[in-house]
Amino acid sequence: MIPFWKNVAASFILIPIFLGIAYIFSGKQISSEQYNSLTHKEYQILTNGYDRNAGNVVVIQPEWRLENFSSEERFLKSVETPLKQAKQNGLLKKNTLVVFPPHTGSFLYFLNSRQEVFKKTNLEEAFHFIKLEILFRSILGLNMEKKLDPSSTYLRIFSNLSRTYGVYILPGSILMPIENSNLDLKTWKEVVYIFDPNKQITFKEDVLARTPTTTWKKNLAAFQKIETGSTEDKLLTTYQFPFARFGIFYLDEFKNPEFQEKVKKTFVSRVIVLGENPSETDLKEWAIKSNLESTIRIIPSGSFLDQNYGGGSYIKTRYGSSTPGVNSREPLILNLFL
Repeated sequence: MIPFWKNVAASFILIPIFLGIAYIFSGKQISSEQYNSLTHKEYQILTNGYDRNAGNVVVIQPEWRLENFSSEERFLKSVETPLKQAKQNGLLKKNTLVVFPPHTGSFLYFLNSRQEVFKKTNLEEAFHFIKLEILFRSILGLNMEKKLDPSSTYLRIFSNLSRTYGVYILPGSILMPIENSNLDLKTWKEVVYIFDPNKQITFKEDVLARTPTTTWKKNLAAFQKIETGSTEDKLLTTYQFPFARFGIFYLDEFKNPEFQEKVKKTFVSRVIVLGENPSETDLKEWAIKSNLESTIRIIPSGSFLDQNYGGGSYIKTRYGSSTPGVNSREPLILNLFL
């Protein structure tokens, strides 16, 4: 080949690489000044039931923004701030369970992302932007393990918080790749864990696991093309705490009458339900008919670019009305005495 054309061919290869290098090292993350300029609302504490020293459940509904997941320090502060407030008000004891909303860990894929990511018009574009960064960094041989799977960060943060505050924590859910029977393959699942202050847990000790929604599958494909359905879902579980026994399940499944029968057959009188739809009403009506002692519905609140969650978490005793009485997307700490 003529040297001139060799140089032309080489330039077609090298120019994109150099542009990729420049792209990676010229990017800036969200600064402290930018983050601190965002509105941070105060939490309101609401209580239901009577303190009989029989245990309590503290439901935390943050009003999140995607920027809360821009660094580990900011995420930790966003989940620890309401814990500190609950402790200052005497709500955290050795027989306390703290519950966070679904997808508390799912947005950790945005940790340490460039500020351009947070200016995209929708989540699909933001995930695609991260995909390009992963591609360029992998070409350069840079470590992208934490970006590809932040579940270890999630596990460490909530394990530490559980031990530090001496409480049980159900930190919503996280979308992550988990091993299946074929050790060479992994499967995307929305997974729920419960952290015990008295012991360590592993990734294999999930209490719920289900296949992600179509939208999440599309977004997660930016990280790893992993199978999405080769392992069985765990949609309902019962969990015995030292102070109470709970049935735990996803709200989406509850609209199915057959699933409602499965819940009945667990013979639990207290339920924790993780959902995303604040307009759902079947659970409250069913809880009244079933004479449940405690009903807890936890729903995310906040804006993640084009993905908006409307809140609507509530707590309810057997005889009282739900607290709060109407759906709210404000930052809430809901304390339910058992």
